[in-house]
Amino acid sequence: MLRTHIVVTIVVVMSASGITAQELTEERAVQLALSREALYRLESGDRSAARSATAHQSVWANPSLSYLREAAGGEDEETIVVALPLDLGGRFLRVDAARAREAAVESELVQRRLDVTRDVRLAFGEALAAREGVDALTRWGERIAGIVGTVALLEEGGEVSGYDRRRAERERLSVDARLRTERARLAGALQRLAALLEADADAIVVTGSLLQNAPPDLAALLAEIESRPDIRAELIRAEAARLERRAAGRWWIPSAELTAGRKTLGDTSNGSVLGISLGIPIFDRNQSAGLAAQAEEAAAAARREILLARAAGDVRARAAEERELRASAMAFRSNASTASEQLVEIAEVAYRAGEVGILELLDAYRSAVDADTERIDLELRARVAAIELLHAAGFDAAVITSTENES
Repeated sequence: MLRTHIVVTIVVVMSASGITAQELTEERAVQLALSREALYRLESGDRSAARSATAHQSVWANPSLSYLREAAGGEDEETIVVALPLDLGGRFLRVDAARAREAAVESELVQRRLDVTRDVRLAFGEALAAREGVDALTRWGERIAGIVGTVALLEEGGEVSGYDRRRAERERLSVDARLRTERARLAGALQRLAALLEADADAIVVTGSLLQNAPPDLAALLAEIESRPDIRAELIRAEAARLERRAAGRWWIPSAELTAGRKTLGDTSNGSVLGISLGIPIFDRNQSAGLAAQAEEAAAAARREILLARAAGDVRARAAEERELRASAMAFRSNASTASEQLVEIAEVAYRAGEVGILELLDAYRSAVDADTERIDLELRARVAAIELLHAAGFDAAVITSTENES
Protein backbone atom coordinates (compact mmCIF):
# COMPACT_ATOMS: atom_id res chain seq x y z
CA MET A 1 0.00 0.00 0.00
CA LEU A 2 2.85 2.39 0.81
CA ARG A 3 4.45 1.82 -2.60
CA THR A 4 1.13 2.31 -4.39
CA HIS A 5 0.53 5.56 -2.50
CA ILE A 6 4.01 6.82 -3.44
CA VAL A 7 3.55 5.99 -7.11
CA VAL A 8 0.13 7.66 -7.26
CA THR A 9 1.54 10.76 -5.56
CA ILE A 10 4.43 10.95 -8.03
CA VAL A 11 2.08 10.62 -11.01
CA VAL A 12 -0.09 13.46 -9.70
CA VAL A 13 2.94 15.69 -9.04
CA MET A 14 4.48 15.04 -12.43
CA SER A 15 1.15 15.64 -14.19
CA ALA A 16 0.85 18.98 -12.45
CA SER A 17 4.44 19.84 -13.31
CA GLY A 18 3.62 19.28 -16.96
CA ILE A 19 1.39 22.34 -16.80
CA THR A 20 3.64 24.79 -15.00
CA ALA A 21 7.35 24.58 -14.27
CA GLN A 22 8.20 23.88 -10.64
CA GLU A 23 11.45 24.14 -8.74
CA LEU A 24 13.12 20.80 -8.18
CA THR A 25 15.69 20.09 -5.47
CA GLU A 26 18.22 17.30 -5.72
CA GLU A 27 16.62 15.26 -2.95
CA ARG A 28 13.23 15.55 -4.62
CA ALA A 29 14.76 14.40 -7.89
CA VAL A 30 16.21 11.35 -6.15
CA GLN A 31 12.82 10.55 -4.61
CA LEU A 32 11.15 10.76 -8.02
CA ALA A 33 13.75 8.49 -9.62
CA LEU A 34 13.50 5.87 -6.86
CA SER A 35 9.69 5.93 -7.01
CA ARG A 36 9.41 5.18 -10.72
CA GLU A 37 6.94 2.45 -11.60
CA ALA A 38 9.41 0.73 -13.94
CA LEU A 39 12.00 0.46 -11.17
CA TYR A 40 9.35 -0.96 -8.83
CA ARG A 41 8.36 -3.60 -11.39
CA LEU A 42 11.99 -4.53 -11.94
CA GLU A 43 12.59 -4.93 -8.21
CA SER A 44 9.38 -6.93 -7.81
CA GLY A 45 10.46 -9.29 -10.58
CA ASP A 46 13.87 -9.89 -9.02
CA ARG A 47 12.32 -10.46 -5.59
CA SER A 48 9.74 -12.87 -6.97
CA ALA A 49 12.40 -14.88 -8.79
CA ALA A 50 14.46 -15.18 -5.61
CA ARG A 51 11.42 -16.13 -3.53
CA SER A 52 10.34 -18.74 -6.06
CA ALA A 53 13.73 -20.42 -5.76
CA THR A 54 13.30 -20.56 -1.97
CA ALA A 55 9.76 -21.89 -2.33
CA HIS A 56 11.00 -24.58 -4.74
CA GLN A 57 13.50 -25.84 -2.18
CA SER A 58 10.97 -25.63 0.67
CA VAL A 59 8.20 -27.71 -0.93
CA TRP A 60 8.16 -31.48 -0.46
CA ALA A 61 8.14 -33.65 -3.58
CA ASN A 62 4.74 -34.65 -4.89
CA PRO A 63 3.48 -38.17 -4.04
CA SER A 64 2.70 -40.59 -6.86
CA LEU A 65 -0.33 -42.84 -7.25
CA SER A 66 -0.08 -46.18 -9.04
CA TYR A 67 -2.73 -48.73 -9.96
CA LEU A 68 -1.97 -52.35 -10.89
CA ARG A 69 -4.45 -55.02 -12.04
CA GLU A 70 -3.45 -58.69 -12.47
CA ALA A 71 -5.39 -61.84 -13.34
CA ALA A 72 -4.89 -64.52 -10.60
CA GLY A 73 -6.72 -67.90 -10.91
CA GLY A 74 -9.85 -66.49 -12.38
CA GLU A 75 -9.98 -63.55 -9.98
CA ASP A 76 -8.54 -60.14 -10.64
CA GLU A 77 -6.00 -58.74 -8.18
CA GLU A 78 -6.01 -54.95 -7.89
CA THR A 79 -3.40 -52.91 -6.09
CA ILE A 80 -3.55 -49.19 -5.41
CA VAL A 81 -0.37 -47.65 -3.94
CA VAL A 82 0.63 -44.11 -2.95
CA ALA A 83 4.38 -43.42 -2.90
CA LEU A 84 5.97 -40.43 -1.15
CA PRO A 85 9.64 -39.53 -1.90
CA LEU A 86 11.62 -38.29 1.12
CA ASP A 87 14.72 -36.12 0.86
CA LEU A 88 16.65 -36.89 4.03
CA GLY A 89 20.11 -35.70 3.10
CA GLY A 90 20.51 -31.92 3.12
CA ARG A 91 17.11 -30.57 2.17
CA PHE A 92 17.00 -28.06 5.02
CA LEU A 93 20.50 -26.83 4.22
CA ARG A 94 19.46 -26.18 0.62
CA VAL A 95 16.45 -24.23 1.89
CA ASP A 96 18.79 -22.09 4.03
CA ALA A 97 21.02 -21.55 1.00
CA ALA A 98 18.04 -20.38 -1.09
CA ARG A 99 17.05 -17.94 1.66
CA ALA A 100 20.61 -16.62 1.74
CA ARG A 101 20.50 -16.02 -2.02
CA GLU A 102 17.22 -14.19 -1.51
CA ALA A 103 18.99 -11.89 0.98
CA ALA A 104 21.80 -11.38 -1.56
CA VAL A 105 19.24 -10.25 -4.14
CA GLU A 106 17.88 -7.70 -1.66
CA SER A 107 21.40 -6.28 -1.22
CA GLU A 108 21.80 -6.07 -4.98
CA LEU A 109 18.52 -4.16 -5.22
CA VAL A 110 19.87 -1.61 -2.73
CA GLN A 111 23.04 -1.32 -4.82
CA ARG A 112 20.94 -0.70 -7.90
CA ARG A 113 19.19 2.12 -6.07
CA LEU A 114 22.58 3.56 -5.14
CA ASP A 115 23.56 3.46 -8.82
CA VAL A 116 20.31 5.19 -9.84
CA THR A 117 20.83 7.83 -7.15
CA ARG A 118 24.39 8.49 -8.30
CA ASP A 119 23.20 8.96 -11.90
CA VAL A 120 20.44 11.36 -10.81
CA ARG A 121 22.79 13.40 -8.62
CA LEU A 122 25.34 13.69 -11.44
CA ALA A 123 22.68 14.75 -13.95
CA PHE A 124 21.19 17.20 -11.47
CA GLY A 125 24.61 18.73 -10.77
CA GLU A 126 25.28 19.16 -14.47
CA ALA A 127 21.92 20.90 -14.93
CA LEU A 128 22.51 23.11 -11.90
CA ALA A 129 25.96 24.15 -13.15
CA ALA A 130 24.55 24.92 -16.60
CA ARG A 131 21.77 27.00 -15.04
CA GLU A 132 24.30 29.00 -13.02
CA GLY A 133 26.37 29.44 -16.16
CA VAL A 134 23.35 30.80 -18.02
CA ASP A 135 22.58 33.16 -15.14
CA ALA A 136 26.17 34.42 -14.97
CA LEU A 137 26.50 34.99 -18.71
CA THR A 138 23.10 36.67 -18.82
CA ARG A 139 24.13 39.04 -16.02
CA TRP A 140 27.44 39.96 -17.64
CA GLY A 141 25.84 40.24 -21.05
CA GLU A 142 23.43 42.84 -19.67
CA ARG A 143 26.29 44.79 -18.12
CA ILE A 144 28.27 44.74 -21.35
CA ALA A 145 25.16 45.84 -23.22
CA GLY A 146 25.00 48.79 -20.83
CA ILE A 147 28.59 49.67 -21.62
CA VAL A 148 27.81 49.46 -25.35
CA GLY A 149 25.12 52.06 -24.80
CA THR A 150 27.47 54.27 -22.82
CA VAL A 151 30.17 54.03 -25.48
CA ALA A 152 27.62 54.92 -28.16
CA LEU A 153 26.70 58.09 -26.25
CA LEU A 154 30.37 58.98 -25.82
CA GLU A 155 30.90 58.45 -29.54
CA GLU A 156 28.05 60.80 -30.37
CA GLY A 157 29.63 63.41 -28.12
CA GLY A 158 32.96 62.94 -29.88
CA GLU A 159 34.70 61.75 -26.76
CA VAL A 160 35.65 58.33 -28.15
CA SER A 161 36.17 56.88 -31.60
CA GLY A 162 33.91 54.52 -33.49
CA TYR A 163 36.43 51.77 -32.79
CA ASP A 164 35.44 51.74 -29.13
CA ARG A 165 31.78 51.21 -29.98
CA ARG A 166 32.50 48.47 -32.50
CA ARG A 167 34.90 46.70 -30.13
CA ALA A 168 32.33 46.79 -27.33
CA GLU A 169 29.66 45.44 -29.66
CA ARG A 170 32.04 42.65 -30.71
CA GLU A 171 32.53 41.71 -27.04
CA ARG A 172 28.76 41.65 -26.51
CA LEU A 173 28.39 39.27 -29.46
CA SER A 174 31.04 37.00 -27.95
CA VAL A 175 29.21 36.85 -24.63
CA ASP A 176 25.92 36.21 -26.44
CA ALA A 177 27.51 33.27 -28.29
CA ARG A 178 28.77 31.80 -25.03
CA LEU A 179 25.33 32.31 -23.54
CA ARG A 180 23.67 30.39 -26.36
CA THR A 181 26.18 27.58 -25.92
CA GLU A 182 25.46 27.44 -22.20
CA ARG A 183 21.71 27.40 -22.85
CA ALA A 184 22.22 24.44 -25.17
CA ARG A 185 24.17 22.69 -22.42
CA LEU A 186 21.37 23.40 -19.95
CA ALA A 187 18.74 22.05 -22.35
CA GLY A 188 20.71 18.83 -22.84
CA ALA A 189 21.29 18.41 -19.11
CA LEU A 190 17.59 18.90 -18.37
CA GLN A 191 16.65 16.33 -21.00
CA ARG A 192 19.02 13.77 -19.46
CA LEU A 193 17.67 14.49 -15.99
CA ALA A 194 14.07 14.31 -17.21
CA ALA A 195 14.74 10.89 -18.75
CA LEU A 196 15.91 9.57 -15.37
CA LEU A 197 12.80 10.96 -13.68
CA GLU A 198 10.32 10.10 -16.46
CA ALA A 199 9.33 13.77 -16.42
CA ASP A 200 8.91 16.66 -18.84
CA ALA A 201 12.14 18.61 -19.24
CA ASP A 202 10.22 21.84 -19.81
CA ALA A 203 8.63 21.44 -16.37
CA ILE A 204 11.94 21.18 -14.50
CA VAL A 205 13.64 24.13 -12.85
CA VAL A 206 16.62 22.91 -10.84
CA THR A 207 17.43 24.76 -7.64
CA GLY A 208 20.02 24.53 -4.90
CA SER A 209 23.63 25.30 -4.12
CA LEU A 210 26.17 23.86 -6.51
CA LEU A 211 28.80 23.39 -3.80
CA GLN A 212 27.30 21.13 -1.14
CA ASN A 213 28.32 20.32 2.42
CA ALA A 214 31.47 18.32 2.93
CA PRO A 215 31.02 14.50 2.97
CA PRO A 216 31.93 12.42 6.05
CA ASP A 217 35.62 12.05 6.85
CA LEU A 218 37.75 9.36 5.21
CA ALA A 219 37.83 7.03 8.23
CA ALA A 220 34.03 6.96 8.47
CA LEU A 221 33.67 6.23 4.75
CA LEU A 222 36.29 3.46 4.82
CA ALA A 223 34.39 1.87 7.71
CA GLU A 224 31.26 1.76 5.51
CA ILE A 225 32.89 -0.15 2.65
CA GLU A 226 32.29 -3.68 3.94
CA SER A 227 28.59 -2.83 4.30
CA ARG A 228 28.34 -1.68 0.69
CA PRO A 229 25.42 -3.63 -0.74
CA ASP A 230 27.20 -5.29 -3.66
CA ILE A 231 30.11 -6.33 -1.42
CA ARG A 232 27.72 -7.65 1.21
CA ALA A 233 25.86 -9.57 -1.50
CA GLU A 234 29.03 -11.46 -2.40
CA LEU A 235 29.55 -12.37 1.26
CA ILE A 236 25.99 -13.72 1.43
CA ARG A 237 26.43 -15.65 -1.82
CA ALA A 238 29.58 -17.25 -0.44
CA GLU A 239 27.60 -18.35 2.63
CA ALA A 240 24.85 -19.77 0.40
CA ALA A 241 27.44 -21.76 -1.54
CA ARG A 242 28.92 -23.04 1.73
CA LEU A 243 25.49 -24.30 2.77
CA GLU A 244 25.09 -25.99 -0.62
CA ARG A 245 28.47 -27.62 -0.17
CA ARG A 246 27.45 -28.92 3.25
CA ALA A 247 24.23 -30.29 1.78
CA ALA A 248 26.18 -32.05 -0.97
CA GLY A 249 28.46 -33.51 1.72
CA ARG A 250 25.54 -35.50 3.12
CA TRP A 251 25.56 -37.88 0.18
CA TRP A 252 25.84 -40.84 2.55
CA ILE A 253 22.26 -40.32 3.74
CA PRO A 254 20.19 -42.44 1.30
CA SER A 255 17.12 -41.18 -0.49
CA ALA A 256 13.91 -42.88 0.60
CA GLU A 257 10.43 -43.51 -0.69
CA LEU A 258 7.47 -44.57 1.49
CA THR A 259 4.68 -46.58 -0.08
CA ALA A 260 1.24 -47.45 1.28
CA GLY A 261 -1.91 -48.83 -0.32
CA ARG A 262 -4.59 -51.49 -0.59
CA LYS A 263 -4.70 -54.83 -2.39
CA THR A 264 -7.96 -56.48 -3.41
CA LEU A 265 -8.41 -60.07 -4.67
CA GLY A 266 -11.80 -60.52 -6.26
CA ASP A 267 -14.69 -59.47 -4.04
CA THR A 268 -13.73 -61.18 -0.84
CA SER A 269 -10.26 -60.37 0.44
CA ASN A 270 -8.55 -57.07 1.10
CA GLY A 271 -5.05 -56.37 2.33
CA SER A 272 -2.71 -53.53 3.10
CA VAL A 273 0.47 -52.68 1.27
CA LEU A 274 3.28 -50.95 3.15
CA GLY A 275 6.85 -50.49 2.06
CA ILE A 276 9.95 -48.38 1.96
CA SER A 277 12.68 -48.15 -0.65
CA LEU A 278 16.15 -46.74 -0.08
CA GLY A 279 18.57 -45.44 -2.67
CA ILE A 280 22.09 -46.77 -2.25
CA PRO A 281 24.66 -43.96 -2.83
CA ILE A 282 27.34 -46.00 -4.57
CA PHE A 283 28.02 -44.14 -7.82
CA ASP A 284 26.36 -40.72 -7.42
CA ARG A 285 27.72 -39.15 -4.26
CA ASN A 286 26.81 -35.55 -5.15
CA GLN A 287 30.33 -35.02 -6.45
CA SER A 288 29.28 -32.53 -9.12
CA ALA A 289 27.04 -30.56 -6.74
CA GLY A 290 29.80 -30.40 -4.16
CA LEU A 291 32.41 -29.23 -6.65
CA ALA A 292 30.03 -26.62 -8.11
CA ALA A 293 29.22 -25.25 -4.66
CA GLN A 294 32.91 -25.15 -3.73
CA ALA A 295 33.75 -23.27 -6.92
CA GLU A 296 30.88 -20.82 -6.36
CA GLU A 297 32.01 -20.17 -2.79
CA ALA A 298 35.58 -19.49 -3.89
CA ALA A 299 34.43 -17.23 -6.73
CA ALA A 300 32.14 -15.20 -4.47
CA ALA A 301 34.93 -14.77 -1.92
CA ALA A 302 37.32 -13.65 -4.65
CA ARG A 303 34.81 -11.18 -6.09
CA ARG A 304 34.25 -9.74 -2.65
CA GLU A 305 38.00 -9.35 -2.10
CA ILE A 306 38.41 -7.59 -5.45
CA LEU A 307 35.47 -5.29 -4.78
CA LEU A 308 36.80 -4.42 -1.33
CA ALA A 309 40.25 -3.53 -2.64
CA ARG A 310 38.84 -1.50 -5.50
CA ALA A 311 36.36 0.30 -3.25
CA ALA A 312 39.06 1.22 -0.73
CA GLY A 313 41.22 2.62 -3.51
CA ASP A 314 38.32 4.54 -5.03
CA VAL A 315 37.32 6.02 -1.68
CA ARG A 316 40.85 7.18 -0.90
CA ALA A 317 41.33 8.63 -4.40
CA ARG A 318 37.94 10.37 -4.47
CA ALA A 319 38.44 11.71 -0.95
CA ALA A 320 41.77 13.29 -1.88
CA GLU A 321 40.31 14.70 -5.10
CA GLU A 322 37.21 16.04 -3.38
CA ARG A 323 39.23 17.66 -0.58
CA GLU A 324 41.49 19.56 -2.98
CA LEU A 325 38.68 20.57 -5.34
CA ARG A 326 36.51 21.78 -2.48
CA ALA A 327 39.33 23.85 -1.04
CA SER A 328 40.06 25.36 -4.46
CA ALA A 329 36.39 26.13 -5.12
CA MET A 330 35.88 27.79 -1.74
CA ALA A 331 39.06 29.83 -2.05
CA PHE A 332 38.19 30.89 -5.58
CA ARG A 333 34.64 31.84 -4.59
CA SER A 334 35.76 34.02 -1.68
CA ASN A 335 38.65 35.74 -3.45
CA ALA A 336 38.50 35.69 -7.24
CA SER A 337 34.82 36.61 -7.63
CA THR A 338 35.12 39.63 -5.33
CA ALA A 339 38.34 40.73 -6.97
CA SER A 340 36.79 40.47 -10.45
CA GLU A 341 33.81 42.60 -9.43
CA GLN A 342 36.08 45.25 -7.96
CA LEU A 343 38.27 45.18 -11.07
CA VAL A 344 35.26 45.82 -13.31
CA GLU A 345 34.08 48.75 -11.18
CA ILE A 346 37.55 50.31 -11.20
CA ALA A 347 37.85 49.84 -14.98
CA GLU A 348 34.44 51.41 -15.61
CA VAL A 349 35.30 54.49 -13.55
CA ALA A 350 38.73 54.76 -15.18
CA TYR A 351 37.25 54.43 -18.69
CA ARG A 352 34.71 57.17 -18.10
CA ALA A 353 37.53 59.34 -16.77
CA GLY A 354 39.60 58.63 -19.84
CA GLU A 355 42.36 56.93 -17.86
CA VAL A 356 42.09 53.56 -19.68
CA GLY A 357 40.99 52.50 -23.14
CA ILE A 358 38.23 50.23 -24.31
CA LEU A 359 40.54 47.20 -24.47
CA GLU A 360 41.39 47.49 -20.78
CA LEU A 361 37.72 47.86 -19.89
CA LEU A 362 36.67 44.85 -21.95
CA ASP A 363 39.55 42.83 -20.52
CA ALA A 364 38.16 43.50 -17.05
CA TYR A 365 34.74 42.28 -18.18
CA ARG A 366 36.22 39.20 -19.83
CA SER A 367 38.18 38.38 -16.68
CA ALA A 368 35.01 38.67 -14.62
CA VAL A 369 33.08 36.35 -16.95
CA ASP A 370 35.94 33.85 -16.94
CA ALA A 371 36.09 34.00 -13.15
CA ASP A 372 32.40 33.14 -12.85
CA THR A 373 32.63 30.26 -15.32
CA GLU A 374 35.80 28.95 -13.65
CA ARG A 375 34.12 29.09 -10.24
CA ILE A 376 31.13 27.14 -11.57
CA ASP A 377 33.43 24.57 -13.12
CA LEU A 378 35.42 24.13 -9.89
CA GLU A 379 32.27 23.77 -7.81
CA LEU A 380 30.81 21.25 -10.25
CA ARG A 381 33.99 19.17 -10.20
CA ALA A 382 34.00 19.23 -6.40
CA ARG A 383 30.34 18.17 -6.39
CA VAL A 384 31.00 15.31 -8.82
CA ALA A 385 33.94 14.12 -6.72
CA ALA A 386 31.76 14.14 -3.59
CA ILE A 387 29.00 12.16 -5.35
CA GLU A 388 31.46 9.58 -6.64
CA LEU A 389 33.08 9.39 -3.20
CA LEU A 390 29.80 8.57 -1.45
CA HIS A 391 28.91 6.08 -4.16
CA ALA A 392 32.25 4.31 -3.85
CA ALA A 393 31.65 3.94 -0.11
CA GLY A 394 28.07 2.75 -0.64
CA PHE A 395 26.68 5.60 1.41
CA ASP A 396 23.57 7.56 0.59
CA ALA A 397 20.99 8.59 3.16
CA ALA A 398 18.19 8.91 0.59
CA VAL A 399 18.51 5.27 -0.48
CA ILE A 400 18.79 3.99 3.08
CA THR A 401 15.68 5.92 4.14
CA SER A 402 13.59 4.76 1.17
CA THR A 403 14.61 1.14 1.73
CA GLU A 404 13.67 1.28 5.40
CA ASN A 405 10.25 2.79 4.57
CA GLU A 406 9.43 -0.13 2.27
CA SER A 407 10.47 -2.85 4.70
